[in-house]
Amino acid sequence: PNELYSTTDGRTASAGGVALSSAAYIGETSSNITNIFLINYELLIGREDNLFNYDSSGGLHPYMDDLKIARSTNNFKYVAYWQAAIYFSKGTGLGEITSSSTFDQMGPLTDIDDIGKVGSCVGLTADTSWIYAAMDEGTNTHIYKGREARTKTGLKWQWCPWVFLSTNTCAVIEIAQHTATDRRLWFGYGNTAAYVIITDNPLKIAIKYRELLA
Repeated sequence: PNELYSTTDGRTASAGGVALSSAAYIGETSSNITNIFLINYELLIGREDNLFNYDSSGGLHPYMDDLKIARSTNNFKYVAYWQAAIYFSKGTGLGEITSSSTFDQMGPLTDIDDIGKVGSCVGLTADTSWIYAAMDEGTNTHIYKGREARTKTGLKWQWCPWVFLSTNTCAVIEIAQHTATDRRLWFGYGNTAAYVIITDNPLKIAIKYRELLA
């Protein structure tokens, strides 16, 4: 649950590969490592109970000790890069790490106390324009797309519920570009996979769909 290994060549020894390093111990054994990722040339190790930077000298630097009292198997399970920052699942919401290594809480269900919706992230991805988050809200799952927009009061996150998955379970979403003009958001959809086409003109797709029905 807390061991990190590395190698400079993952092939088998007979094929010229290099053996795994000795284990680096990341935190205690009481919680699991959930993800490893990079930002600003730093190797970050997300755990259920903390976020660590493991430096090139073998030093270990905890970044989010507050998670010791907010442990979750969803902490850092999902990670996406978008516009020089990293976004990650954090409990029932999302978190942000900027290029200047500042941390913030955000997400489609954050700071909406007047609505009272809650949910857990079950997928996270991004393209050049939007970040997409799949949120399991108890009975139904929605995929939201969001981005920061400049308003009179400064930068503000704006989110739109974009894909309704109903009661179909989802555990992953991912952007894939099939051709220069065909970009799709793929997602788990119960026991199968499905996708929606990403376009700047959704009405054009609706018109084509009606033509096919005709």
